[in-house]
Amino acid sequence: MRGLEHESLRACVVCGILSGPEQFAVDRSRKNGRRSVCKSCRAEYDHRRYREITPGIRGYLARCKSYGLISVVVSFTRGQLIARYGDACFYCGGEFEELDHALCVAAGGEHSLDNVRPCCRSCNQKKYWKRDRYEIATARASLSHLVAS
Repeated sequence: MRGLEHESLRACVVCGILSGPEQFAVDRSRKNGRRSVCKSCRAEYDHRRYREITPGIRGYLARCKSYGLISVVVSFTRGQLIARYGDACFYCGGEFEELDHALCVAAGGEHSLDNVRPCCRSCNQKKYWKRDRYEIATARASLSHLVAS
């Protein structure tokens, strides 16, 4: 019985740790039915990819869809954003926690390096209450005017 248990252990191709098959995600396209990377290494990769390669795109696409807008995405990396604006909040110099769209998504703003700023959560909320709400109302009023015409 011990020999069978040992044969079911696999080594992750990233970290090299031996684990049972339950530690590897299911992948029906693979011969053995499992990925070659363990779940923790895959989670690390996904987190790094999300933070470094595609900052904010997922949220942007979801918001565009919910507002009925066409999404405009110009790819950039977190490194490019930091090189342009620094690694601090664009408004107060605090911690960079989220992306702020200068022209908000609900008002038709695109997801590009020219329209995105690093921002802390509190400044992003303040900007919404001071400026974004009015831009959204103006954009929706102009859209309803175009639809009525």
